[in-house]
Amino acid sequence: MGWRRNVRRLLTVAALAAAVPCSAQVGKWELGGSPAWAFPTHHAGDYMRRSFHLQAFGLYQFHEWLSAGGELGYSTGHRLGGKFTEVDWDSPPDGHNDNIGFTSTAKLNWMMLNPVLKVGKWVEFEELLYRPYVTVGMGLYHFWYKAGDNKLTGYTTKPTHLNEVHVSQRELSSTGMGVNVGVGIDQQVFESLTVGFDMRFHHVFNVVDYDRDGTDDDDFDFLIPGLRVYYVF
Repeated sequence: MGWRRNVRRLLTVAALAAAVPCSAQVGKWELGGSPAWAFPTHHAGDYMRRSFHLQAFGLYQFHEWLSAGGELGYSTGHRLGGKFTEVDWDSPPDGHNDNIGFTSTAKLNWMMLNPVLKVGKWVEFEELLYRPYVTVGMGLYHFWYKAGDNKLTGYTTKPTHLNEVHVSQRELSSTGMGVNVGVGIDQQVFESLTVGFDMRFHHVFNVVDYDRDGTDDDDFDFLIPGLRVYYVF
């Protein structure tokens, strides 16, 4: 009879649908935050210490491979200290930069605002969803020094012995453009919660003064590894 054939067809379709594995859905919007550390590198790594860093971000996934949005970050304070390598401390100057160790009570704080692109696709592995990705951004960075005292100890190229020579660090600020590139991986924990790890390299143009000539014409490089937590909807 016709109704029996229809029932058998419906049962067959239901069985086939049950046999097809289901993939979890991930929302298009991502809002989240990231506790991290900012590590100065290159010349900046000689001149200052690491800082705790906080970041907030929002992105929209408008293609299965591509998300876009913005990031806002704040470093709570890089304490100055390490070595001066771009200054001639001899008096009178002998024309050679000295490598002088120093400690300091001064700090450098900074904030950033960056539009970013995130390239990566969600993939399922052992019933969990992961997204490896690369990211690139460009935006504004604002730096400001909190005044303090630099204490120098070491030998100049003349040589002259500097024994706890005190040099003040002025309170000043500067703003510049910068770029960042990075890699990371996300994992869906719940339908609305994703966690991940992100590694980002930042390069900021003309915002610091390593040679203490009164002009912020040196670049600042830093590396930020951080844990990321997203609310997804």
